[in-house]
Amino acid sequence: MITIRELTSADYADYMDFIDLVFSQAHRPHDFRQLLPKLYRPTDEAMACHTALIEDGRIRAAVGLYPMPLSIGGISVPAAGIGAVATHARYSGQGYMRRVMERIIGRAKADGCALIFLSGERMRYARYGFEKTGRQYSLSFNAKRLMTFAGEMSLPSLEPWDDGDPRPVSQMQEANRARFVHLERADEDVFDILRSWDCRTDLALTKDGISGWISYDPQSGGIQEADADSAEALLGLLAAHGRRYMRFSWDMPELPEAYARELLQWSSDAQLHGCGNWRVLDWPRVLEILLNACPPPDGRLTLRIGDEGTFLLACENGKVRVREVPDASPDVTADPLDLTRAALGFLPPRDVLGPCREADLLAPWFPRPIGICRADEV
Repeated sequence: MITIRELTSADYADYMDFIDLVFSQAHRPHDFRQLLPKLYRPTDEAMACHTALIEDGRIRAAVGLYPMPLSIGGISVPAAGIGAVATHARYSGQGYMRRVMERIIGRAKADGCALIFLSGERMRYARYGFEKTGRQYSLSFNAKRLMTFAGEMSLPSLEPWDDGDPRPVSQMQEANRARFVHLERADEDVFDILRSWDCRTDLALTKDGISGWISYDPQSGGIQEADADSAEALLGLLAAHGRRYMRFSWDMPELPEAYARELLQWSSDAQLHGCGNWRVLDWPRVLEILLNACPPPDGRLTLRIGDEGTFLLACENGKVRVREVPDASPDVTADPLDLTRAALGFLPPRDVLGPCREADLLAPWFPRPIGICRADEV
């Protein structure tokens, strides 16, 4: 007998064993309790985020759907993240995952989600309406180059952050909320969020106190998040980190406005790439929020999005309205996956659609790149 249901705290041990087994067999040894402590807790509330297909009392496939309190330009966007997409190897190819994914996506729609985020391979999830898009900066650093800029400045000591020390939380929260696109974080969850993906967090200490902090992968030195009181303090923090790792990278969805110029100057290389897979569930709502966050020039565009509908985008005096106009003749007709790349990614429409009239009409409106920090991924 097969059932599909949301899990409870009573399923915790079996579920953790299941996803650890599936991902360990497919990749490297996994311990999700340690890898993502922000998500995997033995409570009914936490376990209700996970849906499983159960056959003869055993979990055969499972998917997690996690609330993501997304903020774009100060506007709240109902969003969710999908993670731990797992099917037991013996039952692959039987359509079990498709059934659970359809259940999960239906649940997200019923919950009023406008956007869903998902990590993983692009081709695997395109069939469910997801497309690789968004924006992520990847900066590379070399310790010698950093020390050239640091010169004779006194470097901070980097000491592990103790969960019981509340002093850096307000600075961490301020840095997170300064991002144009970010996920809201509860103060009590910050420690677990920053130690996601086997990362650790160190505080930069000087004679005057805490000057900054850094969350990083202890194996590679790659930075997950970091911040400091000033550009000089950030340079000192990075140079101190360079004493431990000769070369390391820092991936971020957007450059911090206060230090953007300096970071690009200190780095040895900078690249742009996508930030996960996204599916838009509520096109008018998402487009209106993205466009109002940074309004385009006044104008109008009628846009048909596959089978999703036809919508009028109108900007007047810096205010954008998006509404459905089912009987209107469209200026642009776009496939949902193509528009997801063109609207939410970092490439201009001509690079996504090719040199065509539709791309030129979309150019004043898009792209409006989004992205989230690695620590917030699920």
